[in-house]
Amino acid sequence: MDISDKNATLPINSYVQQVQTKQTESQKNPGAAPEPPGPVEDNVDLSQAARDLQNTQKLMEAIPDVRQDKVDRLKNQIESGTYRVDAGKIADKMVKESLINELLS
Repeated sequence: MDISDKNATLPINSYVQQVQTKQTESQKNPGAAPEPPGPVEDNVDLSQAARDLQNTQKLMEAIPDVRQDKVDRLKNQIESGTYRVDAGKIADKMVKESLINELLS
């Protein structure tokens, strides 16, 4: 059984061709010093959407994870016994969230 891929040698052939071209050029000009490779510079161009996303991420990172002023206010209300739970508001939000979940699923 013969297993071979004719296209497998294409990258190698390309490399060999480059080497042979450089050898031929150096034989034509034996006194010329080979050109040193120049510095390689990479550039990335971001789309406007990508730049907008980066800006949004920076803004989100600037927002604190915890709203400390609200935490302190609620903590003080709980400690002083003035914090009141409105059962009606909680029930309304639970029903609303349940209906939204039903509509989305």
